[in-house]
Amino acid sequence: MSPSFREASLTFISPNHCYSKWSLRDLQAKQNLYLYRFNSITQPGTRLEGEIDLIPGKKYLLGIRDSEDDGICCQYGNGYVQITKTDNATGQTQTLAYHNGRFGKRVNRKFTA
Repeated sequence: MSPSFREASLTFISPNHCYSKWSLRDLQAKQNLYLYRFNSITQPGTRLEGEIDLIPGKKYLLGIRDSEDDGICCQYGNGYVQITKTDNATGQTQTLAYHNGRFGKRVNRKFTA
């Protein structure tokens, strides 16, 4: 039986000027699948969205780093990062990983697709 999803969505909201990056690592293969650097987000409320391929049942690590050591929240508003998947058979959306942006230099979230 083939998996009912392979593609997931990543949403990153930054409330302020931001020098951050996120990465997605395949924990079983021990390799980075995605690495994205935000050179400089200068517009408050910047929303970045993208599609990422995930294999059902695999374990992943979402990593977020912030060079300013103030996360992506709080003083200038509430930012967050979230990975969701939509089951192609049922149309239901499920959150796989979420972080509210309250961290210092770095945060990691492990999840299974």
